[in-house]
Formats: sequence, structure tokens, C-alpha cells
Amino acid sequence: MKVGGGHDLLIYEMFFYLGKTVAERLGIPTVRQFSQLAWTKVGAGLIPFLFVISCHLLDMQVLKRRVAAELGVKDKRLVASVIHDKVPLNIVYAPERFHPYRHDLDETYVFCVPPLEPAAQPTGADKRIPYEKMARPIIYISMGTILSSRFFYKRCIKAFGNKECSVILNTGKVRPETLGEIPPNIRTYSFVPQLEVLQHAGLFITHGGMNSVNEAIYHGVPMLVMPIMNDQPINAEQVVRLKLGKKLRMFSTAEALYKQAMAVLDNREIKAECEKIKNEVRTGITLDDVIDMIEARLL
Repeated sequence: MKVGGGHDLLIYEMFFYLGKTVAERLGIPTVRQFSQLAWTKVGAGLIPFLFVISCHLLDMQVLKRRVAAELGVKDKRLVASVIHDKVPLNIVYAPERFHPYRHDLDETYVFCVPPLEPAAQPTGADKRIPYEKMARPIIYISMGTILSSRFFYKRCIKAFGNKECSVILNTGKVRPETLGEIPPNIRTYSFVPQLEVLQHAGLFITHGGMNSVNEAIYHGVPMLVMPIMNDQPINAEQVVRLKLGKKLRMFSTAEALYKQAMAVLDNREIKAECEKIKNEVRTGITLDDVIDMIEARLL
């Protein structure tokens, strides 16, 4: 926001860890946003070891020691700054009950599931999914934009092919025609309108990224999480802890994948808990509430 040519407020994402320092030097208020679960001193275990290593490498690339010293921020490091540089308003885009260390965060942390907006459909994307022709339950499988593994997709086909269910398989960068013979109960697409599919799905098999988890929670869809990296392992743990689904290793067999998927689908307690947290997030703090809080910082 600008008034009279000057900056009046700085809104920054958690990994722009110089945000607080920049705002203090400009003499303006600031708001911090967390695109994943907020890191805390007590819950330092939220940060997987490999993620910590990548953060250190990022430090070395983005803010070299000599440059940091010249800027007067030589003691600023990414992980420590995210944990300790608290500002008066910290917005965490996740359900409040989903955070395992909520007790370690004070009232300056506000939890909000952001508005769900469908991804732009690429030119030439696959046509409408015929849900009305699909037998229930519908299992939706998507590993996000990072993983596109032909071996994994073939394992899914082996696991669910010709079983008493329907599968919508998002193959991402892998062309469906390269996966061999596809059983009639499995439909493969290189692009899937995820929010639309979740309105029909009985189970979401996912890598466990925060966006996908939020979308599943908002629609009350049980999850089978197969985490890969970054915040996905802790998200998977939370899904299990809150009884919103189960988790499974990425390299599990087709037999294990099918067995665990059926265990989630047959679990009434999981379905009830998914419905409960869905109602919580739909009646909780909204983005309009968050905007009001941000505008209040200007006053």
C-alpha cells in the first residue's frame, strides 16, 4: 500500500526472513504470512532435516556472509529468523486445530483457510470428467506439481485396476497414453480440476502439501497421505493424529496402497472427523476477517 509515495505496510511471506528488519528500518508496520504450518521454538521438529539443509543452502545463495555484514544483518539466518522474528500479526493459512504446537503460539497468530480458487485450465486440457458414469467410491490421486512418476502411476493402476471403485488419476507431466493399458474403472488426465473433483471424491491420495490438505479438509474428504519432502511429512502426521486419514510410504507396494486406501474408505470415525473439521473451517475466520486485521495494522 502506498500513500503519498511512501510505503505504509509490508506484508511478507515466512521465507522472506528479512521482512521484520526491512519494516523496522522503514518505520512501518508489518504482517507475516505462513504458507505452511508456523515454525516454533518448541516444535522445531516441524522442520525436516533435509529441509533445514536446503534452508542453509538458500542462506548461502541469497544472503552471502559478506553482503549480510555490509547490510548489518550478519546474524540473520533463515530458520532462526522464521522462528524468532515474530511480528504483531502472523497469518497461518491452515486450520487452527491442525497445528501440532498451537499452544506455543500466542494471540498474534491467526489461522485461516484461504479462499479456494480453481487452477487455470491449460489450453487443450482434457474434457469434463463424467462423474455420473463413475461407480462409487471415487478415489482421486494427485501428487501435486513436483512428482510426475510413471512408475508410481503404474503402481496405482495395478493397485486399483478392475476393483470395485473408480479412480481419477492426475498424471501431470506424464502423458496418460504412455502408461500402457488402462482398466475401465480408472480415468487418467494430465490436468484435473482438483476443487471440482474433491466435491465427488470419497478419498484423496495426496503428497500432503498444505494447499492440497486445506482443500481436502474444506470439502471433508478423507486422505491417504504419501509424503515426499518439505512440510509434507508433518502434514501427514497431523492427518493421522486428527483422524482425517492415514499415511503410507511413497515406495509402498500396490497391494499395500490398495489395502490402506480401503482402510480409510471403510473407517466411519475418519469420515466423521473430516466432516467435523470441514464445518469448523467453514465457520471460522475468513479472508475478509484477515483483511480487516491487516487494515487495522495501518491505524
